[in-house]
Amino acid sequence: MKLFASSSRRSINFIAFLATTALTIWFALRVVLWVYTGPTQMSFTQSLAAFGVGAWFDAWTLAYLIVPFILLSVAMPSRWRASRFSHFLRW
Repeated sequence: MKLFASSSRRSINFIAFLATTALTIWFALRVVLWVYTGPTQMSFTQSLAAFGVGAWFDAWTLAYLIVPFILLSVAMPSRWRASRFSHFLRW
């Protein structure tokens, strides 16, 4: 089982990097759009509700987008995982 630990951990780090990057970009976009529309046009509770619903939507969108990466990392044989192409895709 130790044979899979390093490559599995590497793929999890890659998936975590993708998730963190996507959530950061989406949050920054939401802040920019909130500033663009004017914070004075929304009350504090409406702003919180918009950010809360947006975060909920982002979490589900991220789950939908990352599932193929997780399934691929689980189903990929060790021989393919050790290939040069696989390392290139993961960096």
